[in-house]
Amino acid sequence: MKKRNKRTGSTLIMVSIIVAINLAGINYAQWNDGMRVTSRVSTGTMDAHIVDFKISGDSEGLKGTKGLIGSKDGSDLNIVGTMQEGQKAIVTYGVKNGGTLPVKFGTPKVVEINSLKFDMTSAVKDVDGKTGGNGQGQFEITACEAGDYSFKVELPYSLNVQ
Repeated sequence: MKKRNKRTGSTLIMVSIIVAINLAGINYAQWNDGMRVTSRVSTGTMDAHIVDFKISGDSEGLKGTKGLIGSKDGSDLNIVGTMQEGQKAIVTYGVKNGGTLPVKFGTPKVVEINSLKFDMTSAVKDVDGKTGGNGQGQFEITACEAGDYSFKVELPYSLNVQ
């Protein structure tokens, strides 16, 4: 009879341990499911934009580009007006990086080209490579034929990380 009591006691201890481990696992799973991890990541900002621009005419007696006018919209220029065949205009613009990350400007992209030739070789490439920097660029427009024109110049920029 003593042998049975030893086995019953061992069995009872083993069953108790198994039940206790199962209960601990269930409680851990419930605690883990109810846990909420909240994190917040803050990065810098990119805020490059055109601050000013000027449209000037060629020097061959056409008295400027009285027919061309423009407006700025962030990093875009909208230009409309009338040009004569062979007339040239130079658009000079200033840019500023108001963000906290350094930016690099790409070559301006012209949307809706209509019989115009664009020389973008002196476009701004970067804004001093730092935040809060200023830069200046320009491009030349030549009319291949006389007419009324309306086009948009987009000034793309990207992160300048080195």
